[in-house]
Amino acid sequence: MLRISDEQSAGNKRVVKLEGSVSASSVAQVEFYCQQILTEGITLTIDMSDVSFLDRSGVDLFARLLSHGVQLDNCSPFVSELLKQVAS
Repeated sequence: MLRISDEQSAGNKRVVKLEGSVSASSVAQVEFYCQQILTEGITLTIDMSDVSFLDRSGVDLFARLLSHGVQLDNCSPFVSELLKQVAS
């Protein structure tokens, strides 16, 4: 299960918090939510402090988002390592 919530918005910047697992069943929801923000020209930061699990589709999603300038904050060591492997 995944929860998406807005943490802060100020001008052209927005912070979104994810809580739970980002897996095949939730990737489309996260991607749609983020794309709506990005198409408005808003700088997006995702707070990952409460993300407990990523499957391969979740890792692929965040790799795509990173390539679009999205910043990921507060990643756990597990999530950071998964994302490093994709970036290599």
